Amino acid sequence: MSDVNGQLGLKENAEFVRACQSAGGRVGGLVCIHTTFTCSESFIRQAFKLGKSLNGLTHMHVSVGRYEPEHTLETHGPRTIAFCDSLGLRHPKCWRPSVSGWTLPKWN
Repeated sequence: MSDVNGQLGLKENAEFVRACQSAGGRVGGLVCIHTTFTCSESFIRQAFKLGKSLNGLTHMHVSVGRYEPEHTLETHGPRTIAFCDSLGLRHPKCWRPSVSGWTLPKWN
């Protein structure tokens, strides 16, 4: 995904959330990104800032398979959940499903 494509996706998300909010009813829309191994830290921050500004939920997959926790550890230092927490993503407006890959700690 290019930076331009990512920005267009966020714009489309924002327009959808605003349309849902204007219509009223039960559908509120979500700002959605994929996951930490397909999005940069700055893009993740931007998406969650957008979600907060719209007073809506932001969604991202977390720890998808074994690859993501290992990638996040190598790229950012902490594992996926701790990395997301370091970005301030632990709040009620953040929906982080798909914790599907667990790496057991190494016991010495």
